[in-house]
Amino acid sequence: MTRERILEAARVCLVRHGWERTSLREVAEEAGVAKGLVLYHFGTKEELFAATQAEVYRQLAERVAAAVDRVGPSRDTALWALSQLVTTVLAEREASSLMLELWAQAARDPAALPAAQKMREWMRSLASETMHRVLGEDAERLLLSVDALTELLLIVVAGLQVALVLDTDEARLTRSIAELHGHAGALLTMRPESPARPVAARRKNPRSSTKTDPRRST
Repeated sequence: MTRERILEAARVCLVRHGWERTSLREVAEEAGVAKGLVLYHFGTKEELFAATQAEVYRQLAERVAAAVDRVGPSRDTALWALSQLVTTVLAEREASSLMLELWAQAARDPAALPAAQKMREWMRSLASETMHRVLGEDAERLLLSVDALTELLLIVVAGLQVALVLDTDEARLTRSIAELHGHAGALLTMRPESPARPVAARRKNPRSSTKTDPRRST
């Protein structure tokens, strides 16, 4: 419970003040806990920041898992999950802005780079696990491997986050997202299933013919 309070407080502080002006002491005060507890749970400001962003996608993964439990894994379930991913990114404009700050900080400060890399690896693992969950056995029939699909999803999410911060043409952004939804199915193209051999064909075996040898007839 304490961890969740700290995450929520960090999110509030980051939205209110941005990366540069948010301190661990301020987060602790907002959460009503000692600064030492913040350090105990997250270690550094960079790790706390990354965790606030990761929480958004962890909650999305939980919603997707619940949906799979209800309707079962399938290509349609995977398409729905992809649409939910895009919807989540669009709804989290503030998170997109904060994510760009983390990337910029990681590019400038080597001390911030491990947290950014750790978060990206965590998102890669979460996305891969979720795709396997929503596709079930169909994951093995994808023309793209799940690993390749995961990398594409990370690129799409990063691109959307940049667009949400920098692109002021809402109409163009809306059109692009509509096209993305329209072509999402292409990412989930399946290999055709191998046709099963007819039962009669499987039973036929010329080498075990039971025809009578005419030479043995009387």
